[in-house]
Amino acid sequence: LNELPVGLYPEDSPAIRNTKLDRATLLKKAESNDSQLAQLQADLRLKQYDFVAARNADKTDLDLGFSYTLKGYGENFFSGVGDFAKADLHGYSASLTWTVPLGGSAAEKIQQRQLERQQLELQIAARKLELDMSLQSLLRSLRLGSKEQKTALAVVKLSEQQLRNEVERFRIGRSTSFQVSQRQQEEAFAKQQEIFTRVQFEKTNLQLLVLTGDLYARYDLPKP
Repeated sequence: LNELPVGLYPEDSPAIRNTKLDRATLLKKAESNDSQLAQLQADLRLKQYDFVAARNADKTDLDLGFSYTLKGYGENFFSGVGDFAKADLHGYSASLTWTVPLGGSAAEKIQQRQLERQQLELQIAARKLELDMSLQSLLRSLRLGSKEQKTALAVVKLSEQQLRNEVERFRIGRSTSFQVSQRQQEEAFAKQQEIFTRVQFEKTNLQLLVLTGDLYARYDLPKP
């Protein structure tokens, strides 16, 4: 261990944590840290652009046409080209036409884009609910683990006191070596259980750090 950098010394030891955990804050962190949710939100933004583009295409899907016609009139049925220069014999007409495509796919595209967007919104809501459920489960486990640690620590103190009492009874001849050995086994088992509860608590706390993305800052690790 002496050759390891300072940042890698095993300074973090299992202990009872009294830090108050705010569910709303942790949930925001979990949502910001979740790559699956980020991908769904990015897909939703793209689908929103596609939906707007489909609506704009539907509004402008018209075939416009403009025509301008110059008509010449003769003074009689046999008039020639010479009458074309007479301004009072000219006629003008202009027209604007438009065509609405029949059986076009614009409306279908709008409906499809809207459906795709709604599906993504449902997936996002489901993923957020999944993260919230995972967070609630971890918080419940941490609360239960904290109580178990305190109970296990109390059992250790009780077993230590019982062992001291049994040793004292043995010294005055009111106990046997078997009874002392039994108390020693009870003390060892109590300490094992106390260590086990701390390890389980730290595992749950580690899962919470991974969920919220605080693992890297907590242990000064580089983000991938």
